[in-house]
Amino acid sequence: MSSAVSFGLLSLVELVVAITLNAGIIIIHMKGLRCCSKLPPVDIIHVAMGLVNISLATFLLGHFLGMSLSTFYPQISFHVTIIPLPFLMYFTFWLTAWLCAYYCTGINTSSHRLISWMKTCLRTSMPHLLVFSGLGSLAISLPAFWILHFKLQGQYSENGTFLGTSVGIGSQSIVYSFVGNLLGCFLPFIVILVSLLTSVSSLVRHIWKIKQSDQESKRPKLRSHINALRTMVLLLILSGMFYTAETMLFNISSMEDNRIVASWSLIIIFPTAEAIIMIQASRNLRKIFLGAICPSKLVNNIVDLKNLECGISTDPNLLNPSTHKEH
Repeated sequence: MSSAVSFGLLSLVELVVAITLNAGIIIIHMKGLRCCSKLPPVDIIHVAMGLVNISLATFLLGHFLGMSLSTFYPQISFHVTIIPLPFLMYFTFWLTAWLCAYYCTGINTSSHRLISWMKTCLRTSMPHLLVFSGLGSLAISLPAFWILHFKLQGQYSENGTFLGTSVGIGSQSIVYSFVGNLLGCFLPFIVILVSLLTSVSSLVRHIWKIKQSDQESKRPKLRSHINALRTMVLLLILSGMFYTAETMLFNISSMEDNRIVASWSLIIIFPTAEAIIMIQASRNLRKIFLGAICPSKLVNNIVDLKNLECGISTDPNLLNPSTHKEH
């Protein structure tokens, strides 16, 4: 019971932090609409990620409390969250995939027709891609209400001593499990990996050109490329850990299993960790959030915020494919 209380408090604290960081990201990006008719693709993805993270943190806290309070509430918690949690997990993986793909097109300087088409498509059709990904994630999650089943049973010794609670969550359809994991998890992971490998290849060529021509003017662009690549790696690691923890938790049959501690720890910190990755990836977000922590930097951050509201980004242009000149 003490571990349940500890994790309940930890989940509550994480919820507060996740809502604070993700709501801040959303507000900062939405302020750009005051002077612009639409947001840049990266900002649109960040706003969607912020909304998903807030929802995910809320449902995770409710799910954990429901699974921990008594022998009755776990069944209610299971049926309430059986669709939202898989939907949010699949959707966040696709959001990460589109963000990495957009970073890839910003880093890649190839003039290949496919790369040029991807740049145009991601720049002009990002809202449609996100809506399609959200609807697809929801469509994958809906059958879970009828296919997945829940079983809660107490475990007792021969003399009647209560040993613990056994929880069973299984799928009645192997096909559904395969399709759900393929479309909701593996496919976005493939997009992330391909984007990462392509970006590394392009970055290596870019570094080689700089060394050959000794063009100092391109070094700031190189730093931004490296920052984008670091963000892609962090997102891939975080998503992989989240998927592993979800899979492990799905296969745990006892509430007393020690693996549940590790699984829940990785799962509940995901919304906050992803928000921190988004903040470190953007110069504007970094300065504004640091300004809230360090009052001495507040004046400069207010200027940056006003520039952001009018669409004047202090970030380098290299993550915007429209600003690249093909080589």
